[in-house]
Amino acid sequence: MRLDRSSNSKLLIEKQRIIYDSIKKNQNIITIFIFLIVYFIFILIDIRDEDIFFENSIKFPLVNLKLSLTNFYLLIPFIIVFLHLSIL
Repeated sequence: MRLDRSSNSKLLIEKQRIIYDSIKKNQNIITIFIFLIVYFIFILIDIRDEDIFFENSIKFPLVNLKLSLTNFYLLIPFIIVFLHLSIL
């Protein structure tokens, strides 16, 4: 059974719409992922040796949040892995 041109065209348009929606969703997730990686790098740059030695808490820039270094180093890898898996 052959499909006529109009139904074939409709299928093609529908597939293009699905692909476009997927691209848009992935683009947003990748943008958030890159932003968070850069954000975490800035936080890591700000950590000094004294902070590690005395186990001081970290204050996140742009967000009014304090977190202990231990919790920071335990939590951040899980966030990165979760976002990376959501991209895949």
